[in-house]
Amino acid sequence: MIRADTAVLELLEKRRQAGLLRRLKKPENLLDFCSNDYLGLARSESVRDTIAQAVARHPTWLNGATGSRLLAG
Repeated sequence: MIRADTAVLELLEKRRQAGLLRRLKKPENLLDFCSNDYLGLARSESVRDTIAQAVARHPTWLNGATGSRLLAG
């Protein structure tokens, strides 16, 4: 059986050889408005508490990131 990490590395190498490997470009001296946390809200206690209260009131709501940082524009 092939280990998962070996299989992933092999797939990545195939993509690289085919010119299909994508990489996240990190801007220098610029703000990245395409990241999932460009405003720093993930570390905000106020936002966390407000979300926790809303989820407690509406337990069937779903949340989470729905996009890839490689998609921008």
